[in-house]
Amino acid sequence: MRYLAAVLALVLGGVALFVGIAQQTIWAPSQTATATITQSLDKAPVTLIRPDVQAISKDPVDFTITSDTPFVAALGRTGDVDAWVKGSAYNELTGIEKNGKDNSITAAHHDGAASVPAPASSDLWVAQQESQGQMVHQWTVPDDGPWTLLLASKDGKGDAPVNVQVSWADPQETPWAVPLIVIGSILLLIGLGLLGWAISKARDVKSGATSSKTVLKRTRAKVAATSSATVAILAMAVSGAVPANASSTSPSPSESAAQSSGDSKAYPIVMPQQLDTILEKVATAVNDSDKANDDKLLKTRAGGAAQSLREYANSLSRRQYQTEKPAAIQAGPVRSAVVPTDGAFPRKIMVVTQASTNDTPQVLTLQQANARAPYLLMNAVPMIGGAEFPGIAIGDQNVAAISNDADGLVAKPNDAVNALAAQLNVARANRDKFESSTFIDETHSYQDELFKAGKDARFFIKRTADPKITTSFRTPDGGAVVSAYIATTTMVRPRVAGSTVTLDAQTARMAGKSTTKDGLNINSVEPVVLYIPSAEAGGKIRVIGGSVLQYEANIVSRTAPTD
Repeated sequence: MRYLAAVLALVLGGVALFVGIAQQTIWAPSQTATATITQSLDKAPVTLIRPDVQAISKDPVDFTITSDTPFVAALGRTGDVDAWVKGSAYNELTGIEKNGKDNSITAAHHDGAASVPAPASSDLWVAQQESQGQMVHQWTVPDDGPWTLLLASKDGKGDAPVNVQVSWADPQETPWAVPLIVIGSILLLIGLGLLGWAISKARDVKSGATSSKTVLKRTRAKVAATSSATVAILAMAVSGAVPANASSTSPSPSESAAQSSGDSKAYPIVMPQQLDTILEKVATAVNDSDKANDDKLLKTRAGGAAQSLREYANSLSRRQYQTEKPAAIQAGPVRSAVVPTDGAFPRKIMVVTQASTNDTPQVLTLQQANARAPYLLMNAVPMIGGAEFPGIAIGDQNVAAISNDADGLVAKPNDAVNALAAQLNVARANRDKFESSTFIDETHSYQDELFKAGKDARFFIKRTADPKITTSFRTPDGGAVVSAYIATTTMVRPRVAGSTVTLDAQTARMAGKSTTKDGLNINSVEPVVLYIPSAEAGGKIRVIGGSVLQYEANIVSRTAPTD
């Protein structure tokens, strides 16, 4: 009977131990959950994976995307993605329904145009990847706020992938594994103890009664000690039977959706890495255009003042004029960035870049007309020596694009630009409104030399700022930075009929004559950047940057109007 109890304890202990270990190894449930699209979807050029799909887990979620044709996966802010897709058909993956092992992705089809622009060309994406066949994408976002993953064919004309599988960590509990291991271990110890006791008892029968009593006392002492330890271990096993991570739960998709929909925080219209990519694209296209004198290439990444200025420069270069071309665009590093958080279109940003300490910093103004348009360089102005641009970080909530007639400044932006134009014309005009500036001083010096050289001529200078090109931003200190473009016409007229006006070499080549008894109009442009203090702070307007390009000279009648 003693041997039977020992064998029974050993067998039960071995079975319990095996089952407990097996539950955590060979019989362990899967720790990863998956979901697929189970419903039928119509074809569309775009598939959108919404943030509620990713919200199934706090940990990164893997998306396995399969397609027979080349496709692009792009990550963008949800609002930007919606603006880009607007008007086109798309399939939308909105969330995950948990049904035990048969989880499914909820999806819907939206009608619209059957194609979209090539997605890889968009400036809205923070990250993108091209693939064909199968791609595993791990959803990680670079910043707070709602994000959407966009899938589209490489050219935007084919069907977007809809063969998508979502995988996420899904720890499964095995509540009986630890108790079974503990109980099995205890039963094995008891079985071994009983077996030892049975063997000792059999020996005691042979060795005599006195010896049996002594062994029995010792055996009982050991059994008592073992029983106390068993109770303690069993208590620990019961209290610790539930794994520590059992209480950790992920928010449900509905909770995450509520958090996403209720998020009203404003975010910068471009992220730092996104801005770097945009600047690189702009610099490459504009600089290549400068080298090739290619206006068509220029238009792909320039507009407004920057386009006009460089078209003038390209024209002069094609005609082999020995003029200084605009400085090459520096893609970075970025020294300061005026990036608003208002996502309305058109979007405008201002960036200061400087390739090295030996290079002159540039103030670049860029604009995106709509969600599908690229950012264009609208103005590029070199900073003048000693000037300071406000240090501004991307995402500063106090930065905003403002009207050119905005109040709260020592002068409205349009008024400040017009005042500068007048100050450049006549040294004493608006002198009290501007800080001392090498750009203003050098302009006056050049004009003085011009007037002295033309003793037999009269000079009239007309400067006009185009308010449609002027771009203004509120800075964190309440002031404003303003990018503007001043068109200048210098009108030269002989003092008396018959007087001869002698032209400098460059002007003579443009006009086709080295001397003239008629009138002469010289056209040039002056892109500038100003800083206007807030009305509260007070102070004078500061010229941050400026440059000049003369691009045209025409012979006109001596009696041509000068007003």
